[in-house]
Amino acid sequence: MIIKEEIHGKTLDEIEITNLNEWRNITVRFTDETSIHFHLQLTLFVNTELSDWRTGNDCILKRYPQIKESTR
Repeated sequence: MIIKEEIHGKTLDEIEITNLNEWRNITVRFTDETSIHFHLQLTLFVNTELSDWRTGNDCILKRYPQIKESTR
């Protein structure tokens, strides 16, 4: 993702980082009273595999469906 056209040439006023339980956000404010927000969403991915190591090498016997857990 490249964000250039919308912010090119603007003068930075401040950057605010919010890290609350359900609200993670980065706000970049410009002197022309505009801003760009980056809303951060945490996601946990669990990938599970059953492996056989009897030969000394990892031989995957089964892959299980991915579990995706989101905080939102």
